[in-house]
Amino acid sequence: MQKKKAVKMAETIFLKAKPIIDFVAVVGVFYIFLYQIKSLRAVCKSVCQYLIRWCLPVDMAFFKSLYFVLESFFRAVIILAVFLAVIWSLIHFIWDMGLKKKTGNNRFEKSLFRYLRDKAVPRCFLVTGKWGSGKTYEVNQFFDKYYRYSRTKVYRLSCFGLSSRKDLTEEINHMIERKDESVYAVIINALQFLPIIGNAINKFLKKDYTYASAKKGSIFIFDDFERITSRTITSEYSGRIYRQSPRRLHWPSSTKEFDDIKQEFKAVEQAFLKTEDFVNQNALREDYDKYIAVTGLINELTEAFGMKVIIVCNSDILGEKFVHDVLRSRLSCVEYKKVINAEVQFSVLDQVLESKIFDEEEKQKRIAMYLNSVRNQIDDIVQTTEFKDMRLFRGLLEAFTDTAVLFEKETLTADFLNSLFNSMLITHLCYYHNSVGDLDLFVNGANLEFLFRLFYSSEDMPALIRVRGNADELRWLDVGVSGYWILNLSVPDDTAAVYEDWKQYPYAVLEWKMVRDADLWMEEENFGLLHILYYQKEVKTDTMSNAQWELRVKRALQDYDLGRIEEVQAVLDMVDRVSFKVIYRIFQNALFHILSQGQADGRVVGEGYIYSEYNE
Repeated sequence: MQKKKAVKMAETIFLKAKPIIDFVAVVGVFYIFLYQIKSLRAVCKSVCQYLIRWCLPVDMAFFKSLYFVLESFFRAVIILAVFLAVIWSLIHFIWDMGLKKKTGNNRFEKSLFRYLRDKAVPRCFLVTGKWGSGKTYEVNQFFDKYYRYSRTKVYRLSCFGLSSRKDLTEEINHMIERKDESVYAVIINALQFLPIIGNAINKFLKKDYTYASAKKGSIFIFDDFERITSRTITSEYSGRIYRQSPRRLHWPSSTKEFDDIKQEFKAVEQAFLKTEDFVNQNALREDYDKYIAVTGLINELTEAFGMKVIIVCNSDILGEKFVHDVLRSRLSCVEYKKVINAEVQFSVLDQVLESKIFDEEEKQKRIAMYLNSVRNQIDDIVQTTEFKDMRLFRGLLEAFTDTAVLFEKETLTADFLNSLFNSMLITHLCYYHNSVGDLDLFVNGANLEFLFRLFYSSEDMPALIRVRGNADELRWLDVGVSGYWILNLSVPDDTAAVYEDWKQYPYAVLEWKMVRDADLWMEEENFGLLHILYYQKEVKTDTMSNAQWELRVKRALQDYDLGRIEEVQAVLDMVDRVSFKVIYRIFQNALFHILSQGQADGRVVGEGYIYSEYNE
């Protein structure tokens, strides 16, 4: 690992230093060459004499020695530049010789190699797949691995924001100009620094960069191809803007006025349908025109100029039919359909670990150690539909690291990190399902499985991550913390208090027992409203008497001020939010009796069975 990092660092230093050395070498050539011109040397001598006479306390010998010092420096730089150019050319040659023997290690690499080496039929290589399936990552990995030092030019372009052939052409030309490392390009760039005439010479001698000037066989990668249009082509079927109700205006009538009204509504419906169809067809036609113009340019690149073109496209956004109409049917394509696999998942986790650097090394170690433990359970995470999208999966991992670092290093134990990760997983899922409001009743420190069974059902619960395999580790962390990243909240300033509340939660053991057997609640003396509701929901046969129910309900509500209608409202809201299959009458009577003893004035607000029953 250390050797790999050292090689990577040396490579980075070399690639950054070489352009600077080349530039200085070109300046040195001009420096030495221009001094050989007698008239220019005379001008320089006059300038030096003027400076000596008016402001500098030196003599001509000083300027002469300065020139020779700079000349020696530039000669050394020129020799170094030539040496590096020879080495660089040798590296390119050896790399390309070795590249000819490469065939790839998997189906993607093998198919892409076959395409790049096939010169018989001009065509492009199409990479399709779901959003976040690793298409761009796979393509970039391939070229970084096999074409890092190749003479073959690889031009990567993002189609994001490029909505016409003109935009794409300009972006290609700019990319070719930026990638030009020829000696001529270096000289022209150096000329612009000449005083007065530099910019004019640069503009006059500068090459005209177009895709036609690129070397035959160059590779163009068009990423984010689906973003040429700003709208999603595919969408779920939705109803029309207006349609007559089948239950209205359909009764038999002999009155002419009603018949006229019915005809008018039919005319209105037809007008809406025509308007809607026109708007949709016009928008779709515009999208087709954009893509057809771009595919025309790609066809020109492959057929007229012999370039290799790779298109990375999200087929979910465009739709298979649209992709067929604008790509497959108009270009000769080799298509590779990318699916999510374990390698992509691991690479996402590794990228997150490598890209996060925290001030405290101990925090970094603990968070990294936990995520490495999660590695073996990635399949459980991506079983959830949302996290099959690797962008959302990466978002979850980054959210976890950004939130965990807010806590003190002493608190980052395996149990706490396990609870934090699972709490954030649930919060992210609720966010994607627009149900974050359901987390208001989740109590900081409560058992996660207990809460999910209480407010949802066991079937709805996602696969939770148990690094050490103990269910009692998984306890909810306040939504202000677990939702800090995904809900874009301000940084929590009371993380220490949140941790203490989580740690000191008094019912953790009770809830762990109740998840295994709800009847174990009967043995406890210390419990709250959540636990009595959980028992009511899970118990199949109620054996308690009315007096027993009233006693336990009263104990569960001892922290509520039942003389205030707001507190009664809170209790009934909690009961209403629990997904009961059935509410036993004996429990309901006991609950209402205890609530009525508080003699709170007023009616509770809400729709549903529990509210109407209480108000009556």
